[in-house]
Amino acid sequence: VRACLDRRPVAAGPKSGLIDAAAVVVLTLLYVTAMHYRLTTFAVMTAIYLVVTIGFLVRFERRLLPIIIGLAIVVGFGCQYIFTRVFVVDLPGL
Repeated sequence: VRACLDRRPVAAGPKSGLIDAAAVVVLTLLYVTAMHYRLTTFAVMTAIYLVVTIGFLVRFERRLLPIIIGLAIVVGFGCQYIFTRVFVVDLPGL
């Protein structure tokens, strides 16, 4: 009942969704380009990509930034460990 009485918009409009989608595509292309030119290690570049992409999608809310940074570090370095030590795959990067 409260949700029906609340006048605030529940979700962003479709224009915002298109901007978010375009931003994710551009950020992904930048990430792939950085991997191609081997600017830094896979783990560091993945962590940076995740912080920027997720941060953009949540509008860089201050209260979520520590969670996003922690998640990005765990995923970036965790993926590097899994791929190089368990699956023995060469990853792009330095």
